[in-house]
Amino acid sequence: MAIRRRAQEMLKRQGGLPNPDREKVIAELLHEVEKKGELAAGKEMFKKHCAKCHMHSGEGQRIGPDLTGMAVHPKHELLIHILDPSRSVEGNFRVYTVVLEDGRVLTGMLAGESRTAIEIIDAESKRHSIAREDIDQLVGSKKSLMPEGFEKQMKPEELRAFLQGEPYDMQ
Repeated sequence: MAIRRRAQEMLKRQGGLPNPDREKVIAELLHEVEKKGELAAGKEMFKKHCAKCHMHSGEGQRIGPDLTGMAVHPKHELLIHILDPSRSVEGNFRVYTVVLEDGRVLTGMLAGESRTAIEIIDAESKRHSIAREDIDQLVGSKKSLMPEGFEKQMKPEELRAFLQGEPYDMQ
């Protein structure tokens, strides 16, 4: 019981878990697409939250989709992709769970495979090469590696700047 109470207190201090009702979250933040953002905040937001997995104009990592040119999309569409990343996921960006023979569990995108091994990229951009003989179970999902809950990590001004397309003018 003490552990449960401590966990609840910690979640409360950090803003809690993401609301599973993604439609509600999107509706609550939809007004942000109409506001003006600042270039510096948008660029910092990209570096802080996105560059670990996404590339833009040569900056960042090539794990998730390249964001170069995304500013041409309607702002409400970008908001949906950010806040509900698993709504529509291309096959090559889906999450796989690998249960190893020794009991360890890895989760990430399938980056490559051969007859003898697979490679998984986890949410921390770390690559794991796994021999097929060490795999007990490999399960694919329809979820994106991009986690839900970005609204808990971003300040409203960061989200605004990002949605206004200004971080995409980083060249």
